[in-house]
Amino acid sequence: AASGARMAPMINALKTVLRSSEVITLHHSVVNVQHEAKHSVVGVGSFEQWSDAQLAIRMLFEALTASDPVGPNALFAPGGYDGIALTPRGEFAALGGPEVLLSILRATRMVLSGGLLAPAEHAKLRDVVSAVEFEASAVLKESCYGGVYIGARLSAQRDAVSVMFDLMRQRETFEHGVLLAEDMLAARDDTLLLDNIHNVRSLIASLSPQELAFFCRVLTLTLFDADERHAGDSLRILRGWELLQRRMSLSGARPPVTEQNHALLLSVPELVPRLVKLLCVRRSRAPSPSSMSGGEEAGGNAQNAA
Repeated sequence: AASGARMAPMINALKTVLRSSEVITLHHSVVNVQHEAKHSVVGVGSFEQWSDAQLAIRMLFEALTASDPVGPNALFAPGGYDGIALTPRGEFAALGGPEVLLSILRATRMVLSGGLLAPAEHAKLRDVVSAVEFEASAVLKESCYGGVYIGARLSAQRDAVSVMFDLMRQRETFEHGVLLAEDMLAARDDTLLLDNIHNVRSLIASLSPQELAFFCRVLTLTLFDADERHAGDSLRILRGWELLQRRMSLSGARPPVTEQNHALLLSVPELVPRLVKLLCVRRSRAPSPSSMSGGEEAGGNAQNAA
């Protein structure tokens, strides 16, 4: 099994890449409820530096997956307890590993989508940066499995969720972005305003049916208030008269974030019909009552069909 002591040099290697490349200085602002990112660039880093980052990330992944993601050994406090050694997952979190990986993802996003690399001149560098982005998001996702508070830690950073939405724009990192955004949003005490995500309408409209179905994990966390999300089975759709009563009670106040999110989603062309089609596909694949009660043979056939 990997020793927790291996974590420090790997994380320090990633910090070195961030310092030496000096890729990004981000200043985030919200203007007319649209998220804008301004950046200054000193350099994008060398191929060798990004290759070193890729190697360190791969070693991090091996160390994390070699340790038990569940059970008491994975429950740790940042910094550990006196006389108790941290697990690899514990040391990764205590040394700020999740935050370092988030910084790496900020850097890869700006390099790949900020027009900093000429397609022909830097094709080789672009490939290694893309690989670093995929593997860094995979390690960050893995780290959340063993540290229930890591999503909350990351969500405290203002731009963290926006970075995850940027990952969703790439097919290779789409799943990682959704799962990480889900962890972060579930840990928040407030509800994300979708309009603060840059070009979120075009992102949603561009999703394939499979991606849209998976993306519903995130949408669910934006359509209910935090207290409603924690209510579990009590979640229900409000009736028309209840919605009217709720809106009348606001009497000119700014609509709640959830209602603004509802309005945004309804403005995405063809989104509702696409969601209905997904429901119909899911319903058509469900076993019929006759197949469920038709004995062992029918049950076997239903299982094979599923």
